[in-house]
Amino acid sequence: MTLKKYEELGQFDHYIRLIDEIGLVDEFEDKWGESFDEFELEVSESIVIEETLDAAEDTYVLIINERPPAYRVLLLE
Repeated sequence: MTLKKYEELGQFDHYIRLIDEIGLVDEFEDKWGESFDEFELEVSESIVIEETLDAAEDTYVLIINERPPAYRVLLLE
């Protein structure tokens, strides 16, 4: 049996609420080239969150707790 890291397979749809609450839906759609509502997750959600934050004008830090999966986003001013 081979264990995989959460980043390689984690798909729990937490990214939907997080991106919506932070107000980065437009940045998400620009980065991924798809509608936020119709997006189908093909990579781990931590990658989706991280790349969406990188596309934002503000500077964010993403902190990931893998077990259980939890995300904290800090806005640097």
